[in-house]
Amino acid sequence: MNPGNKLGLFLPLMLLMWTRGQTPTTETKEVCSGRDVVLSCSAPPDTDLNDVILEWTRSDLEKKDVFMFRDRKPYLYYQHHQFKGRIEVKDPSFKSGDLSIILKNTTLQDSGLYRCHLINLSNITEQSVLEPIKVINLKVLGPETLEVYSRTDVVLSCSAPPDTDLEEVILEWTRSDLKKKDVFMFRDRKPYLYYQHHQFKGRTELKDPSLQSGDLSIILRNTTLQDSGEYGCHFKSLSHVKKRSVYNIPPIKVINLKVLGPETLEVYSGRDVVLSSSAPPDTDLRNVILEWTRSDLENSYVFMFRNRRPLLSYQDPQFTDRIELTDPSLQSGDLSIILKNTTLQDSGEYGCLFKSLSRVKKRSVLKTPPIKVVNLKVLEPERIQARPGQDVVLKMAPVDFNVTSFMWKRPEDQEHFVFLHGMGHPDHQHPQYKDRVELENQNQTPDQITDLSVILRRVQPTDSGTYNGYIVQSQQLRKRNVHQSEPDKVIILEVTGGGCRFEAGFGFVASVFISLIFRFF
Repeated sequence: MNPGNKLGLFLPLMLLMWTRGQTPTTETKEVCSGRDVVLSCSAPPDTDLNDVILEWTRSDLEKKDVFMFRDRKPYLYYQHHQFKGRIEVKDPSFKSGDLSIILKNTTLQDSGLYRCHLINLSNITEQSVLEPIKVINLKVLGPETLEVYSRTDVVLSCSAPPDTDLEEVILEWTRSDLKKKDVFMFRDRKPYLYYQHHQFKGRTELKDPSLQSGDLSIILRNTTLQDSGEYGCHFKSLSHVKKRSVYNIPPIKVINLKVLGPETLEVYSGRDVVLSSSAPPDTDLRNVILEWTRSDLENSYVFMFRNRRPLLSYQDPQFTDRIELTDPSLQSGDLSIILKNTTLQDSGEYGCLFKSLSRVKKRSVLKTPPIKVVNLKVLEPERIQARPGQDVVLKMAPVDFNVTSFMWKRPEDQEHFVFLHGMGHPDHQHPQYKDRVELENQNQTPDQITDLSVILRRVQPTDSGTYNGYIVQSQQLRKRNVHQSEPDKVIILEVTGGGCRFEAGFGFVASVFISLIFRFF
């Protein structure tokens, strides 16, 4: 019987029954998506490899295989379409007994249980058909996503594989968009910076300068928006590397770094604002130090909490009696503070610094990178001066989305509104404004409002005061409670002078002047 007929007899048995019987210990292998991976397998000692069939299968593929090699060449008739053009034999001659295959450009869908079968066509047995000689559990990992605020430090973490000889190694950190330059390289037991991209000069260092702990992590300092990208950690024994770089070796770790600009928060002066921050997950909150700083304060801070209570010795006088924690105990993990009665001088970049108190000896943790950065902008309300009888426009900047409901109201009156579009009841409008307020732009569809400015007609001194504008509901915003929200616009209206008295006085002077003319002429 020729080998082809033997294959025809035993292939159905292989495809339908190979999961039966005992299998060798499963090896787990992890690889980052987009990289190549070697599925290793070796022939048993003294195996005649001149007339064999090599088949790699995956447990979830029923009647298709990953790769087959017979008649000393690939046999692709039964290969699953997912692997077409992506598999090659590491040693096509098999002379070394190496039956490994290389799976190129891995995807998340390649994860699964792979089995290596070797069948000697000159001596086929049921055991050789049913039992694989190697089983690999392949886990294809997506890149780890790491977010950090600009102007803070970040650790790009990576570890050497277990039982690695760390005496003579080469480590290279790369970024996918940098062609012939690297982020950081370590070889000959010291940093090798000849090929380092200028963007990273003076900003990268090893977390463990000796690497002897197996920690291959680097610290990237003072991050910028331009540092965003996909970073790869490449690692290999230096004795096996002839070229200056290991960039062509698949990384053992991939990190997708996203550098965020500071959160921008706008508030009108005189109002309270919450600077929000949260402790990292699984943090022991029983013994911590929390410090809120502002970038322009050198020897003082905004707020500090340590020894389970506020520490005010070094607080800047500007914030005295104006700061409190939203959670005074911090036990919920909420590190936010409330800044009360804001002024224009409160504008600036605030940082939240947080660390275990047991590791901090000094009074401050200023050298610790912030876990949150907030760019606070305190706005001065727009002021409008008008005379009695004039019309004024309460102007709000047009938006680029459709607003279904918005409101203008006076902050001291919680029950009534000045103007409401889209919902509510007319009786809730304060009688003072009835028939006096309307949209400035009347050529808008009611459910597609983008210009939120209104005209207040025939103003009187009683109209003086603060007017808050709110977007209540839109395509981008669910209905919100305006009593618990910051206004989108604040206007202070001052109605001064006696417009009517001025007109009366002018009439009186005019009548006197006319009577004098008649007397003399």
